[in-house]
Amino acid sequence: MRVLRVLASPRVAALAALLALPAGPATAAVISGEVRDADGEPLAGAMVRVDPPQATPGALTVTVFTGADGRYRADLGERSAAGRAVRVSLIGHAVRGEAPGPLAASDGPHRVDFTLEPVDNIAGQVPASAWLQQSFPDDTETLHALWICSGCHQLPDAPMQNYARLTRQFDTQGRINAWSAMVKYMRVKTFDLGPEGSAWPGLPYEVKSDPALSGYDLQDEALIASALGRHLPTDYSRLEHYDPGAPLGVTPDTVIREYQMPREGFAREVGLSARSPYAWGAEQNFNRLVRLDPATGELKDFKVPFDKASGPHTILDDDAGNLWVTSIENDLLMRFDPETAEWTLYQDFGAGALIHDVAYDSNYQVGFDRNGFLWATLIGQNRVGGLNPETRETVAFDAPQPEGRTAIHTALYGIVMDSARERVWYAQLGGGVGSFNVLTREFETHIEFDMGEGPRRLAIDERDRIYVPLMGASEVFVYDTRAGREIARVPLPERWAATYNVTWDPWRQCLWVGTTNADAIYRMDPETFEFTRFPLPRKGAFLRMITFDRHTANLWTAYSATGDGDHAPDALVEIDPGDGVRPPKPDVAVR
Repeated sequence: MRVLRVLASPRVAALAALLALPAGPATAAVISGEVRDADGEPLAGAMVRVDPPQATPGALTVTVFTGADGRYRADLGERSAAGRAVRVSLIGHAVRGEAPGPLAASDGPHRVDFTLEPVDNIAGQVPASAWLQQSFPDDTETLHALWICSGCHQLPDAPMQNYARLTRQFDTQGRINAWSAMVKYMRVKTFDLGPEGSAWPGLPYEVKSDPALSGYDLQDEALIASALGRHLPTDYSRLEHYDPGAPLGVTPDTVIREYQMPREGFAREVGLSARSPYAWGAEQNFNRLVRLDPATGELKDFKVPFDKASGPHTILDDDAGNLWVTSIENDLLMRFDPETAEWTLYQDFGAGALIHDVAYDSNYQVGFDRNGFLWATLIGQNRVGGLNPETRETVAFDAPQPEGRTAIHTALYGIVMDSARERVWYAQLGGGVGSFNVLTREFETHIEFDMGEGPRRLAIDERDRIYVPLMGASEVFVYDTRAGREIARVPLPERWAATYNVTWDPWRQCLWVGTTNADAIYRMDPETFEFTRFPLPRKGAFLRMITFDRHTANLWTAYSATGDGDHAPDALVEIDPGDGVRPPKPDVAVR
């Protein structure tokens, strides 16, 4: 067994260990060791990350956590350990001495031990939300800033921090003016984020700069600029305190696997099918799905067979194992067979529909109503639309819209279907939450939310309780749709985490909460509303959705901040919570 101890003089020990190893490929890619403090006491909950030699597409990073005894074990399967770096992190601590160098090939397991010591400055260790903890008040301006800004990237991500530093020389009004100018710029820049072949970048400036055609109007601009100008820090060199707000939910058996996606691409979401051993990334900017083989890291592209831009956006499986994909351009809804790679394209909702989400059930699968229709949110029209995939019959209905708001600013977003297959429940970013009876074709319940609270991608359980993430408020709204009553508004443990999505787990009977600002996933008990925290191994871990492998019950998600380039990670992510839960063999129907 190879042993590396990172103590006061690691370089000599590491060099001696490397020279003693025989050449040749690794046959047992297992890395284990202990993490202790300077007094030799074990440190629990430390995150140990094993990185590949290079961040090439398909490369695997494995992250595990230490137990109460300070021990960890990372298994790379059939991947080689040669050249990999082993890193440890625990907020408030740093490695004593120097970190170990890359692992060499060997014919046995590797051991790497760490000694950590406390540090005062944690500025480089915390998520973006930590900076908001320091100075942001809980008011309408802040809700708007969190709702709008962290809908695309973290607040503050690296580019925002750089811009904030530039405003340091200004007085408060000068900083507000500077941030107002940035909001105007981002309103235009949004149109340049279309997929390959998009018509959006070529639109006239007066169209791209028009607040009425934007997801954030002049009122939003004023509120956001005021919040950032008054409260956003301009110095990011030092931070002494961060409260994550919830205990760790990880165990020594928790494993997080990150699969590097092409850096030039933008894999917005990930989907899995019970008929496929692969994970499928919806790569928006190149109009394609990217197939990942988790066993080998092999990637393969599947272009959308359409002569114009499509921009695959949301991806979801159905109970027959098909993948359904919405698009951000040219109003496409697409069905993809993961075994035959056959596409079926539906462009039936008409121009300007901007199909966003397809209604899913408590299994996080496409829900079909009693007449064989699936239902979707048409974000460009503030409509719910129904499509029968076999007959191609299509219907659409205007959803309630706040007075004075445009359809794109109301932003009809997430949608779920109840267990009776009679109603869909929808969420509007700039409006409310409501129900639509798919049999009578009538809108029924509508619950209005304040601007800035930002309902996004909701979930539903087997008892037809809906869970609505309020992004600006960083809360989960829980509502019993059968009884027609609110159950709770549950604050997230971290006030500035930004709840983009929630997903019901039918096997564990819990709610998973994905965040865009806290580099974490939360697990919520639906009865006690208590949370545990699963920290993610990357800063900038922006999550739009969480789905499942129906063979293992492992969670899958994607890092997908918009337009951050090298400042944000880009990977498909598999999370085994380490609780041993495994679903029964999936029953794949034929549709």
